[in-house]
Amino acid sequence: MKVEIRPHLERRPVIGGLMKGVIDGVVCAFQAHTDTSVLPDVVTRLVKDLPARPEEIERCLLDQRRAVLGAVPRLVSPYREGVKWDPADHLCVAGEVLTAEAVDARWAIKGQIVELLR
Repeated sequence: MKVEIRPHLERRPVIGGLMKGVIDGVVCAFQAHTDTSVLPDVVTRLVKDLPARPEEIERCLLDQRRAVLGAVPRLVSPYREGVKWDPADHLCVAGEVLTAEAVDARWAIKGQIVELLR
């Protein structure tokens, strides 16, 4: 995976401190959740922090059309007062996180995922 982060114009992030979260987030974005038994609780917790309807959150978690990194039973599960994300990031065998030059007051992220073997 190759990820490029463009920071806010007034920020100079320490990329090392962002690396695990960025890689986990990208892996989560390209995986699907399959355990429907925890879904109601997970959606109830996520709707508090996300600007989306519960039905949309559930649909996105279960959607396997863009899950190029596969489906996992519990991509997300209830944990304490919130949730815990558990992507199968161990399947990512190489990664690169780079910074781009800041151009405005918005963060941006882009990248590539390449299949090495099947």
